[in-house]
Amino acid sequence: MGSTAGQRDERPVHRVHVDSFYISETEVTIWEYLQCVKDGACRMPFWWNRHYFPKKADDISGEVWLRLPVTGVSWDDARSYCKWKGPGYRLPTEAEWEYAARGKTDSEYFWGDKADSSGLYTSTGNMVSPVKSARPNRFGLYDMLGNVWEWCQDRYDAHYYEKSPAENPTGPLDTKKYPYRVIRGGSWNEYMWNIRCANRNYGESFRRFDGVGFRICKSAVAK
Repeated sequence: MGSTAGQRDERPVHRVHVDSFYISETEVTIWEYLQCVKDGACRMPFWWNRHYFPKKADDISGEVWLRLPVTGVSWDDARSYCKWKGPGYRLPTEAEWEYAARGKTDSEYFWGDKADSSGLYTSTGNMVSPVKSARPNRFGLYDMLGNVWEWCQDRYDAHYYEKSPAENPTGPLDTKKYPYRVIRGGSWNEYMWNIRCANRNYGESFRRFDGVGFRICKSAVAK
């Protein structure tokens, strides 16, 4: 995990162990999230009240709309979706997310150290794209870099890597000192530097951002 070329909160580079896990092939889409909304288990993304978004969940239609990753949802909203999805579903830890994003590499991007992506990530510069618009990494995972930021389970600590445990790290436990949650991966309007595998960002768990969505995860062995 981490990078010597990045920000201070990405250092030091260190080795961690994560147990086997499953992670969704794509970010959770609008269509998938709307099923939770219709069941009354999730609240609408905040964008739904804007003039360029449908007023109600039932007004959404069209293949492109349904394939867009959902955004405008908080960490709390993402957790509600995981609970609705069923037992064992959760957000990935930061360590799991970076392992998945790297796709068996240790370079700055999963395709190498150069910013030239050659169509391997989604960053249109002006709006979010449907999932699977770019080619996947070696794990067959789409849009780990670019498209939208993704919530992780962990609380954020700028100095956590200096004391991160080797076994299944999950971030600091002190909720009062570390009220922020990790977000990873960058979005469609970011500089290439901000979509590196090791780049870290954060937000308060109740905040809803237009460029932040999520994907879901599940441990391979029940704990």
